Amino acid sequence: MKNRHLKDIELLKKIFETLPKKKTKKIEKHLNKCEECQKRYQFLTNKFKPFLETEEKHFTAEEINGLFKSFIKEKGELYKSPAIIKRKIWALKLAIEFIMALLLIALSIKLFFFPVSLKKSIRIKSFQNQKIIINKKLKNLSKIQYLPANKTITAQGDLTINIKKDVIITMISNTKFIISKEEQYIFNLLDGEAHFKTLKEKKIYVKVNHFLIKPIGTIFKVSYINKILKVLLLEGTLEVLNLSNKEKTLLTPSQNVVIYGFKHKNQAKTKPILSEKQLEFYDTGLRYQKSKEWVQAIYWYKKFIQNIPEERLEKYNAMFDIGMIYYNNLKNMEEAKKYFNIILKSKFSSQFADKIALEFK
Repeated sequence: MKNRHLKDIELLKKIFETLPKKKTKKIEKHLNKCEECQKRYQFLTNKFKPFLETEEKHFTAEEINGLFKSFIKEKGELYKSPAIIKRKIWALKLAIEFIMALLLIALSIKLFFFPVSLKKSIRIKSFQNQKIIINKKLKNLSKIQYLPANKTITAQGDLTINIKKDVIITMISNTKFIISKEEQYIFNLLDGEAHFKTLKEKKIYVKVNHFLIKPIGTIFKVSYINKILKVLLLEGTLEVLNLSNKEKTLLTPSQNVVIYGFKHKNQAKTKPILSEKQLEFYDTGLRYQKSKEWVQAIYWYKKFIQNIPEERLEKYNAMFDIGMIYYNNLKNMEEAKKYFNIILKSKFSSQFADKIALEFK
């Protein structure tokens, strides 16, 4: 009795007074020392009180067993003992640990016989029943698949893939590319044309030969055909970096850059080069503008246009953004007109005239 708790049936027999005197004394002795069994005894007494109050005061052992079994069948467990609950939790934890150990062993065996490195695969979602070529082997892309990293892949037909829902890439047929994962995803365009839509800042970089393209929440297109690199920006901000001489070109919407045989022939005429600090000023202003913090956006745009040469289109893009903030958001017509007049007197006036006229209808 000292080493275990009393069973429900023993307590019931004590309640219905069907035990021998010797057994009854042992149970009472245990109850005097065991608080948990006392709780269970009281619980069962209350449960079976209606039966104790019937005219039939005497119950046989068989009747009690039958009563107990029928009650268990109807109601389930009578009393959830804390000790029993602890034992069940311990048993459950032991079972879970055992299953985890088996899974770990199975995974170790799988990795030993079929080694797979997560670093060597890029999880993607393909939008249609599409095909790719890897190592001259034609493969079908299912709805969710892993592309091998650092391997040349050729799009067999038009190809659209989604990398972690943040980057959508659409390629024309026969586009050759390599995808790798470092701090960001690197899309190395070897040949062909790809259209990119990035939903988060600097989620993917595009590399073409020794040029690195860094998008910031951007929609843009890159083509590399017959050793001619073309970059067209449709939305957001784009930085084209020449890795060989660290020359940077910042593109804003509707600008494009064309590089012939990797000698800069920039259609937007965006030389001389902008410094890292100037680019940082513009990016900061853009972020504040997106978050609708207008005064901060104007402050950083003004810092950006300081000391920017007149031949840089980016200077007038920033001025246009400042003018639009004054006009649409701060309702300051005089300041807006001041910046719009400077733009219309510049050599880039034709690129902004229609937009400004549209605002002042």
